Amino acid sequence: MQPGASRDTSDWRRLRTLTAITAAVLLLITLVVAPSPSRAAGNGSVSGTVTADDVPGEGVSGITVNLTNPAGGIVASSTTGASGSWTIVAVPGNYFVQFYSPINSFSAYEGEWWNDAIDRGTAEPITLAALGTLSGIDASLARRGAITGSVSIAQPQGYFNQGHVYVWSCATGGGYGSVFVDPTQSGVPFSFTNLPPGKYGVGFSGQSDRVIGGWWQASLNRETAVPVTVTSGQTTSEINIVNQAAASLSGVLRTPLQGRELVGYVTLFDAQGRFVSQELVSGFYIFHGLREGQYYLLGESLDYLDEWWGGSLDKAGATAITVRYGQSNTADISLDPGAEISGSITRSSGAVGSTGVVAWRKTSTGQFEEVAQTYTTSGGYSLKGLRPGTYRLFAGDSGTFNSEPPPHGQPSATSVQPFFWPNASSLWQAQDIVITANTDVVVRNFALRDLTSLAAGVSPTTPPTIVGTLTPGSVLRASPGTWPVSGLTFSYQWRVGGVDVLGANSSTYTPTAADLYKIIRVVVSATKAGYPWRHVWAETDPIELATATGPFADVSDSNPFLSQINWMANAGISTGSANLPGRPLYKPSDPLSRQAFAAFLYRYSGENFQAPPYSTFSDVAEDSPFYTAIEWMAARGISTGRAVPCGAPRFSPTDNISRQAAAAFLARFARADQSPPAQNRFADVPRDARFAGAIDWMAANGVSTGSVNPAGGLPLYLPADPISRQAVAAFLGRYDALP
Repeated sequence: MQPGASRDTSDWRRLRTLTAITAAVLLLITLVVAPSPSRAAGNGSVSGTVTADDVPGEGVSGITVNLTNPAGGIVASSTTGASGSWTIVAVPGNYFVQFYSPINSFSAYEGEWWNDAIDRGTAEPITLAALGTLSGIDASLARRGAITGSVSIAQPQGYFNQGHVYVWSCATGGGYGSVFVDPTQSGVPFSFTNLPPGKYGVGFSGQSDRVIGGWWQASLNRETAVPVTVTSGQTTSEINIVNQAAASLSGVLRTPLQGRELVGYVTLFDAQGRFVSQELVSGFYIFHGLREGQYYLLGESLDYLDEWWGGSLDKAGATAITVRYGQSNTADISLDPGAEISGSITRSSGAVGSTGVVAWRKTSTGQFEEVAQTYTTSGGYSLKGLRPGTYRLFAGDSGTFNSEPPPHGQPSATSVQPFFWPNASSLWQAQDIVITANTDVVVRNFALRDLTSLAAGVSPTTPPTIVGTLTPGSVLRASPGTWPVSGLTFSYQWRVGGVDVLGANSSTYTPTAADLYKIIRVVVSATKAGYPWRHVWAETDPIELATATGPFADVSDSNPFLSQINWMANAGISTGSANLPGRPLYKPSDPLSRQAFAAFLYRYSGENFQAPPYSTFSDVAEDSPFYTAIEWMAARGISTGRAVPCGAPRFSPTDNISRQAAAAFLARFARADQSPPAQNRFADVPRDARFAGAIDWMAANGVSTGSVNPAGGLPLYLPADPISRQAVAAFLGRYDALP
């Protein structure tokens, strides 16, 4: 290669290097002089530090920090460094800041939202300005803790209960997690890690029926469980759950004399008479997994008397059975055959076909209830297992029993004329059949007439009517109407509110004060030989107070709370109780339930509240008609419910609300000052009473005037008494009238 060529190449290389250096210098100058992309776009920055709450000043690394918009979407994220610091650059706007640590992460910290909030709904928003720098968005996170312990059994018997240990969060009222234990002996350990600081219920639920599950410190249910406290970064140990070996109860369902085993049902009830379990048995029965205590047994078998253990025919006379943990208890049940009503069924056509007989027994209130039924195609029938009492019988073909059942409907007579024994068209005209303790068999025969042998059925030309003044004490008279056939025999049965009035079998009836607001009906039975019998009826509107001219049928114009009760109706706060076809009832003197008070106050507020998907209270179901009103009470801080040792609080929705609780709810709704009063306004409300401030506010503003004190002096508030519906109307009406 020539020397000149080498020199030219070297000059070219020097020129290229110089050009590259110049370009780099210009780029560096541009980067130094020109604004950063974030500044150029007008973005701002937000920063802070995450520390551990149990070690002041110690930064926490590895925590995810999310910047979210008001809709919950993540706009930008950062991760804390070794010192716990973080910075996020974002466009101007309103945001929420979330500090997030996955539940199974090794960092073992409980996340939160700024500023010390458990969720976005309670978080404090931040505002990021254009080119602004927002610092000090710090968080102090709690370390997660742990619970360790063991599961054992108090009376080992060579077996142990497989199952799960559960941890229940007292703060949220929900299950936090579970671990499975599969032991071969007692004292099997368990542990729960990564638990947020707080209180928990710890319990065991087994998969077999040999061991009774339970909660820590021998609690039998979550509501009474002793809470376990988890502190930041600590392990709570020695949470040892001791279970009991379950009791069992077994025996034989049999006859008393021959000892023959019976097919039937054995039902178990607890000491309070609540259903526990039921078995379909063929003689032998056994109930496993029972808690220690007292139980009742009921045996049932077709054609035998239903009997409680101990020989009683009724629960009131039953004998309790005591069972012990770890023991196999036995109790045989002997059923008496009872009495029998039997007989024959014949038909005028000769062929019996499919027919049936029903037995009705008189109750302690004088009404009749159906207790036995049988069908036959052979003409012979038998009703067995009847206890002592008064009975009446009804017979008809199978089609009769597919219609509205007697005695109050008009049975569909498909092929024969049905009737009550001996030949009555209605239950109240039938004859009694008395069965005593010594009765074995009673024979009653039926002779049914085919409809083809009877004249065509008739109906009234004009229906029956009830004539008279519709007030208590006045006589009502039934007119049977007019019929196209002469020679009919009429009988009557008066019914009030759908229930037969005992002995009211004449054409007249005198209503009482107890008949107010109820429909009165008279059932007229028309019979004649050779004709199918016929039921027709007439009924009145409910008897209402003549002095009740307002929207409610039971609120007299002289009621001292009339204006407030009418205001409740007009304002849509109370619609009353249905009383069709009359006006609704307000029931002014009845006590008001806590859930009804919540409904009244919520309607009065006029708010349109969106209830959360899950209930705040353990005893209020999401599908309750009062759910929205009760959740509104909780969200507005009007009611916090009644705390339980562990789990969600209870609202006790069906309990009657006391006058002092009503005062507290209304005062909280009004955001009134509930400081302890400076003076007594009621003789029965001390100044240091729990609700003294709310009750004093009620008195000071004329919302409540109390009741006259028979002893003289200051009036009475009667704080613990249930509040009546009319008193609630007075409270709300007076509050609404305040300036």
